[in-house]
Amino acid sequence: YGTHLEYASAEIIATGVVPVFSKHWGDNTIHPEWGIKFSDVECAVFVEEDKFAESAELMIAIANDEELYEKYVTVATDFFNIFDERCLERVIFNTEAKINLDMG
Repeated sequence: YGTHLEYASAEIIATGVVPVFSKHWGDNTIHPEWGIKFSDVECAVFVEEDKFAESAELMIAIANDEELYEKYVTVATDFFNIFDERCLERVIFNTEAKINLDMG
């Protein structure tokens, strides 16, 4: 919740798979730069507890329509790209800090 995304979720997107998330999670997670709820963007299938059939229909539609699939993958890649950048910044920062400690 908040502005966070677990690495396991980011890996799904990196492999070119359209992610499937809980609608509740998507409604309660905000993009840290875009300022919008994840569920307001066609970047994943957001499943509601009482609408499993609709979610399944959307998954089948995405699987059978290359243009729709590409749309979801492209939007997801663009939308979640910030998390890759933030991860890289943390790795560089932590590595530099460790090198400074080891040399100091």
